Amino acid sequence: MPLFVNGFVSPQIFSNNDDIAEQSNQEEFRLNYLQEILNEQQKLNGELTSSVTKFDRTLEHNRQEQYTQFQEMVSFLAKQENFSERVMENISEQKESTTEIDDKLIKLEEMHEQFSKALLNRELTSEAVLNQLAHQQSMIQDLNRKLLEYEDVTKALVIQAQKQEELQDMLAKHADLQGIFHETIMERLGKQDAVGETISDQLGEIKTSLSTKANAILEKVEEQTSKFTQFFLSLIMPNITQKKIIKGKTFKTKTKQEK
Repeated sequence: MPLFVNGFVSPQIFSNNDDIAEQSNQEEFRLNYLQEILNEQQKLNGELTSSVTKFDRTLEHNRQEQYTQFQEMVSFLAKQENFSERVMENISEQKESTTEIDDKLIKLEEMHEQFSKALLNRELTSEAVLNQLAHQQSMIQDLNRKLLEYEDVTKALVIQAQKQEELQDMLAKHADLQGIFHETIMERLGKQDAVGETISDQLGEIKTSLSTKANAILEKVEEQTSKFTQFFLSLIMPNITQKKIIKGKTFKTKTKQEK
């Protein structure tokens, strides 16, 4: 209700433009420890959530990188398998060519024996026969040269087999590195009690999947290497010796010694 001064209304008689200082009628108060603990726990939960989110992103990034690496590895093994098939086809062709050369060598040896017997029986020296023998000797040397070239191809195939063994060792080392990486992740997850069980289950599934894939790849490489080595040894080892037996007959071949 306004105040009347000298018959006039004065509505601002009680107005005050100064700030009123806040005063408390409580001299002592108690600190709410439960509220402080809840606030601190909420802060820790926020930091833990942020840490878990970052870890999930890192884990997803690593999972994508590993998937890409496995795809590249599978593609490389497919190319290696195609190359091995081509090498085996080449070896089969070389085997057929060697069989033809062996047949020709046997025929030439038979012809040489026939001419030798004729010379011993008649005790005649014929220039035509000598020329024929010289021609046969040239053909035999040519065949021996081809056999030596075939041994060079054999050495190249041995080098290729060694490269495949090195590839197998590299895959084994790669699998060991992946095992160490997952063990490190498991140690870090052990420090987070709140979300450790869920992340451990996910990492266990990833580790099982990676181990299965790595074992499958290693088994495939070992199978290919075993097949290639058995096939290679069955074809190549007889040509390394100094004496070669073809259909019951023995022929001498030259071998190159590596220094």
